[in-house]
Amino acid sequence: MHDISQATSTEINRLHELATKTASDAIEYAKQAGVLLLKVKDELPYGVFGKWLDQNLSVSARQAQRYMAIAQGKPIPVRELAAKYDALPQLPRNDTVSHLSNYLSQQEIDSLVDGTWTPNWKPEAGYWYITATELGAYWVVPDLKRPDLFHVSRLYSDGTEDDGGLFDGTRWAESADLVEIRLKGFQLAEPDKAIWKMHKGAGLSEPFGAPERHGMKIIAKDGTEKWIGDAF
Repeated sequence: MHDISQATSTEINRLHELATKTASDAIEYAKQAGVLLLKVKDELPYGVFGKWLDQNLSVSARQAQRYMAIAQGKPIPVRELAAKYDALPQLPRNDTVSHLSNYLSQQEIDSLVDGTWTPNWKPEAGYWYITATELGAYWVVPDLKRPDLFHVSRLYSDGTEDDGGLFDGTRWAESADLVEIRLKGFQLAEPDKAIWKMHKGAGLSEPFGAPERHGMKIIAKDGTEKWIGDAF
């Protein structure tokens, strides 16, 4: 897809694991990972970096931002390098499925790897779904343009306090067959046994509850405001 070596992604994953497990050296490992991430981001076309993260690394987008910030000399508390909500996987793919081992059975993992995965639960096109547990509320929402695809999100209820820390969601609309995997990645253990409220309705262009604006605001000399969106 893009000319980024496998050795680079392997090294970033190794440094990420060290940064989240070895507190005394966390900042240095995080800085090294950030340097590599910044290099990869510069080499990829605009807007591709987030997808590359999902397909090649066990690092969440939020954690990658922290590593890059450290590499740029910005102060980041060590406690944030191992935040619990950053350990959640974002995209179940054959090349990253091992990162879902805490949420899936071995049989489920094997079926994902060999392409025989069959969901126990999947949403119906054009319908909204919501359920809640002690961990938060889970939303499955059809895409605005493709109601047969879905955005999945979890809104936390555990008192997490961090920038954007009360929300986790998919970055693009997912097929109905993989929604169950997404939900398990967000710690809804048995989506097929959840009590879902559902209704038919128009979809959304992003996950329910997603922050409305990502990026920074630029104000021109004449007072005109413009938002520059994040590359993620």
